[in-house]
Parts: sequence; structure tokens; C-alpha cells
Amino acid sequence: MDIPKISIIVPVFNAELYLTKCLDSISNQTFTDFECICINDGSTDSSLNILTKHSEKDKRFKIISQQNGGVSQARNSGLKASCGKYISFADPDDWLSANYLEVLYDTIEKNGCDVIASENFFYDAKTKKTHIKRLPEKFYGQKFKSKDSKKKLIPVLHICPCWGKIYNAGFLKTNEIYFQKCPMEDVIFTYDILTSDCSIIFIKDALYFYRKNIEGSATYNLPKRIYDMVECFLFLKKRLNEKKLYDDFKNAFLAHAAKCFAFEFEESKLPLKALKPIFSDIKNYFFKNGELLLYPDNIFYKARILLFQFCLKYNINYAIFGKTLKQTYYFLSGKIK
Repeated sequence: MDIPKISIIVPVFNAELYLTKCLDSISNQTFTDFECICINDGSTDSSLNILTKHSEKDKRFKIISQQNGGVSQARNSGLKASCGKYISFADPDDWLSANYLEVLYDTIEKNGCDVIASENFFYDAKTKKTHIKRLPEKFYGQKFKSKDSKKKLIPVLHICPCWGKIYNAGFLKTNEIYFQKCPMEDVIFTYDILTSDCSIIFIKDALYFYRKNIEGSATYNLPKRIYDMVECFLFLKKRLNEKKLYDDFKNAFLAHAAKCFAFEFEESKLPLKALKPIFSDIKNYFFKNGELLLYPDNIFYKARILLFQFCLKYNINYAIFGKTLKQTYYFLSGKIK
């Protein structure tokens, strides 16, 4: 039996509305030497029927059905069943550009690193608009391998998703890097990669289409999302301490945490009264000793973190100023919010 060069892993749970578009975009790749492992994670809609019909048309698609255990368990099942030299992930409500696998495969083969990450399109399901979030220009084409160089990546918010990347399967399995059962599991997965002995390159090509603002997804602004964010960073802090890496990565980790928390306070629909105790908890959990932070180059990110620190210092609920800062940013940048 021929071993495919790439294993694509797609966790599926009640994704009938968007699944066909995702599967078609994988079938239509210009790079053809792949297997697609679809994990039916206890779907109760027609997702399994869609998967079955697609696998009958395209034998590169394999289906694993299991009881619902969440996206982390589903992706891990796919990882353990995969046999490709490289791994890539796709979510069932997203889709890929036709040359997604070809560009990522050619780049990782050429550079011999552990991870290649593309830029991504973000499609807003509410507004029907698409945009790209870009890294600073100097990040592209640079091989991040040393600990100090990878620290600079951590405060950059949009590097965390597991999709939009191709991974050396041997690297993931040798280092036993799997998904943890935790809110915002992608963040933990990416930290496990960045804090290991790996090399990563970012390319400027935008190749992956991420569908945001779908009800029930991580990007949908539910009131509980800010609590999930706190739980995620508490889990991550504990994990870094267990690996004896917290002191090394502390400044970068806390800068990332401050930026993410600031964003959640700006976007949260919870009233100021409800956000105040959450802000106090964040200070006690992460920032009670006035820790130093590693500031990213992005001016707005830096301003956000500085304002967050100011509020921490004087015990002011960040949401009071943060929402104004957000609106000012959208006004000055010409974006519509």
C-alpha cells in the first residue's frame, strides 16, 4: 500500500451546513498525494451521510466514527491513525485554496523545517466580508528556531490556530505533541510546538479560508468566551511550569495573555459590573507582581497592552477604556465595526 505524503485531519461534529464545501476543496487540490482522515465525533445531523457519500467518490477519504469527545480527542484520533510524512488540519466549516497543499508541501520540502504556516483569509459569516490578518513583513521567510526568536512569535495573536499549517509528522509524534482537552485547545497545541526544539517558517501566501462568527464556534462572541480565555491561560501557565519553561517564556506569555484578555474585554457583551471581578481575578492569577512584558512590534497591540498594564496598576476595569480604544482604532483605520 502506498503511503501518502500528507495526511489531512478533519474533525467533524454536526457540520452539515458547510461540510460539503470543505470536502470538495480538499478533493480538488492540485497536490493529489494525500489521505484525508475525517473523524465523525458523534454527529447527530447528516454529517456522517455526507462523509460516506464523499468517501465513496474519493477513496483518499477515510472515516473514523466515535462517540462525541470534543475536537481535541477527534484531532488526536486522526493523528494516531495518520500515516503521511506531513500533517495538516482543516475544520469542517472552512475551505482550502486549490494550491494549499502544493504550496505548503513544496515549501516544507525545500526548507526542511518542522512547520510551515501560511497566511489565512477570514470570512465573516455575518457580514459576508473577507479579510487577511498579516504578520509584520520581516517575519516572512525567516526560519524561527532559537528560543529567543520563537519568543517574538508568542505575542502575535493569530499564529495560534492549528489550521493553515503543515507539520512534520515525525516531529509531532516524536515529541508527543497532541491536543489537550481544554478551552481554546489550539493555543496549547501551538505553545507545545513553539516551546519545543523545532523550526518554523511563515509564508506570505494566503491559502486557508476560515469561517468566523458561526454560532457555537470559538470566534462566536458568547458571554462565556472570556471565562474560557481565562481557563485556557491558567491551563497554559500550569503546563509551562510543569515543563519548567515558565521562567524562560514568562515575558512573552504574559504579553500574549494581556493582549488576548484586552481583546476579550473590548468585545465582551457582558456588563461592566460583571467584567470587574473577572479583571481582578486576571490580575491575581497572572499580573499581581507587576511583571515585565515582551511588546510586539504592532503599534495597536502595544498600545492595547500598555493600557491593560495601566489599568492593572491602578485597579481600573480595563473594559471602561478598552471599548473606546477599540472604536478609536476602527475609526482611524477606516474599518467598519
